Amino acid sequence: MDPRCDVYPFPGGAGASDVRLDAGRTLRLPVAAGTVLVARAGRLRVQEPPRWLGERMVVVGQDLAEGQAHAVDGAGWVEVGALDATGGWLRRIDPAPSPMSASMRIRLQHMVRAWRGRPASVR
Repeated sequence: MDPRCDVYPFPGGAGASDVRLDAGRTLRLPVAAGTVLVARAGRLRVQEPPRWLGERMVVVGQDLAEGQAHAVDGAGWVEVGALDATGGWLRRIDPAPSPMSASMRIRLQHMVRAWRGRPASVR
């Protein structure tokens, strides 16, 4: 592993969290689809996981100036690096969890009731 690269576990759950990136450091972090990364201070380079485009593997990247944001298309690991000599601050905003639909909740309740009605030897 590159000694200038850190794997940083952001706090779990939906919401926003911030992390400081020192100059010349790269941060690897897992993200969900729809996560928004914001450069709070300094200039940052964001690289999403490689993806197939036709028959080629392509890496999507973007340089963010202070205040700019980047929405991640797909779940995976992204790399964020500080481009300025002073480093920078990254804000990660996780997508809100989608609520379970009413029809899915009803189906799940029926399945649980049916499972509870079986004899213990069958479960």
